Amino acid sequence: MRRLYLGIILVVLVVGISIAVYLLPELKKEISPAEHPSGTIRACVNVVKEAQTVCFDNAYMDYAINGNHPEYCEKVISKELKEECMDTILLQRALREDKIELCKAAFNVTVCETLFFTEKAIRAQDPSICNNIRIEEHKTLCIDQASVYKAIFTNQEFKCNDFKDEETRLTCLTDEFFTKAIEQNNVTVCDGLKEKIYKDMCRQGYYTDKAVKSNDLGFCNNLENPQDCKDDYYFGKAQLENNLNLCENIVDNLTKNDCYGRIV
Repeated sequence: MRRLYLGIILVVLVVGISIAVYLLPELKKEISPAEHPSGTIRACVNVVKEAQTVCFDNAYMDYAINGNHPEYCEKVISKELKEECMDTILLQRALREDKIELCKAAFNVTVCETLFFTEKAIRAQDPSICNNIRIEEHKTLCIDQASVYKAIFTNQEFKCNDFKDEETRLTCLTDEFFTKAIEQNNVTVCDGLKEKIYKDMCRQGYYTDKAVKSNDLGFCNNLENPQDCKDDYYFGKAQLENNLNLCENIVDNLTKNDCYGRIV
């Protein structure tokens, strides 16, 4: 009788192991990037080898956050991007469940809490929610963003000078002068800006726009630092043509990474 029981147990174990071995490849089968349902991930396959890591990191991060696949954060190689990916997933959950305490588990608690209250203020069109933010500078930025959205949804006018944050106000004014310069086809419009840094930003935007639209990098030579313009040129062309390989022509690493991220 004992041998019979042992025989039955042995048969069950053998059958069970056989089924498990048969099913294991299906359970653990990894989707290759070339066959992935995400077009942005598939696109990285054709990027030059040196840039594939950056490309895949941004593509996996996008798929994790916007494709509702948080497990893809683990595929991101860059420590900084992986932490940002996980924190964004955590922030989404905190907003969904309306639980600010979830941000305590974030890699960057301050950023998570700031974005939590900023998003809530924007959604509610209520700048007063920003007062929950402890860092004064972040609170000011939150109030500015919430105020803009409130003005948009209530059909109120919001001018650059209405911004409380000085840098945001000047950046807004720079954008206004840049737009006028393009409309009037006259770079000297940028000279109306007092601060040199913003005047240079306006001029760079003007000549970069000219270079992209005319497909002529020569316009960048009108600037003190042509390389920044050339980087922005390839950035703009990459987005317009949806061509990831153009990002590789960018010299500045931050701009290059941003280029891959924006196209993704």
